[in-house]
Amino acid sequence: MENQDEKILWVEWIRVLATIGVVFIHTTGPTLYKYNQISETSWWIGNMYDSALRMCVPLFFMISGFLLLQKNYSLKVFFLKRVNTVLIPLLAWSVFFMLWKIYYEHSASLSSFSLVSLVYEPAYYHLWFLYALIGAYLSVPLLRVIVRHCDKTVLSYGVALWLLTASFIPMFEYFTETKSAIPLKFLAGYSGYLLLGWILAKQHLSKNKVVTACFFAFICIAITAVGTYVLTTRNGGMYSGYFYSPLAPNVIVLAGSVFLVIRYVVENYRMAKDERVLSAVRSISASSFGIYMIHLVFLHLLNHGHLGFYLYVDRWHPFFSIPVVAMVTFCLSYGTIHFLRKISIPVAAMATQCFSYRNRLFLRKKTSCENFHLE
Repeated sequence: MENQDEKILWVEWIRVLATIGVVFIHTTGPTLYKYNQISETSWWIGNMYDSALRMCVPLFFMISGFLLLQKNYSLKVFFLKRVNTVLIPLLAWSVFFMLWKIYYEHSASLSSFSLVSLVYEPAYYHLWFLYALIGAYLSVPLLRVIVRHCDKTVLSYGVALWLLTASFIPMFEYFTETKSAIPLKFLAGYSGYLLLGWILAKQHLSKNKVVTACFFAFICIAITAVGTYVLTTRNGGMYSGYFYSPLAPNVIVLAGSVFLVIRYVVENYRMAKDERVLSAVRSISASSFGIYMIHLVFLHLLNHGHLGFYLYVDRWHPFFSIPVVAMVTFCLSYGTIHFLRKISIPVAAMATQCFSYRNRLFLRKKTSCENFHLE
């Protein structure tokens, strides 16, 4: 059984790799909409990159489940923490991207309904994740009780029921154009990933299990890529992303497999624990939320040459251009967030000192006034 430091270590590795993967996905995305405009080879390269990294967002849900379900907060404390970590950042970044679309992209206009619309529609497409995270977090207090009092068989049953209702039944309905007569929508959400992350984090890992996980991962990547190709060609070349859905069966199995592989590698290979590597991993992990939020800004700036040079996927062969553009975008995003985090600490400290100093002055003046009055 790994100690607490190793648990934190593999969680940080998963967070970092998932963050890099999200940048890759958004870099690759536009290629998939150009089936009739680019060579089939170029489209397939983009499809393979995207298919191999579809587990990134599910991995965020899974590590959230592992971290949150083992804690024992009261409902009040739990939801207050979620307000600080999710709701306030969501509102702040939503306002930022609203202004971005209005004054930079010129793709929206300011109206009295702009803020109201945030209740049912993200200000920018990648913010959907925070909406989904809020929905999943609502189930955490209940899931915490379940994992504490249920055995492995019951927990496995819960995951199996979630797979059935959130993934397999919707897939059946999608391809057969029929509706299931059994109403099982109560489990059809992202909260199942929280429970899946908890169960897989508690699994005893052996080399045979990891080899099996690798096999399933490759199978799922192939299903995702081929399935997307088939649906897109049947749709006249218009991109069809059903197999990219976070709740598609192939993506769920891929996410679970990659989760196990990363955890095993970090726990069993020294390179993953090298101090120089760990320093970088921890720094990136601490900035991962900000990187997720801001990377589309740099991707847009690079594509349009607004940083003094053009850098976009179509400029070279996509096999090379996709990783180059993605990594430059990632580095710019990380550098910006890391810098902001560095200056925010002394600024916050200065603000605290100023507040304390003003309080001391106020107390002195108040004391003087009270003394004068008493006299």
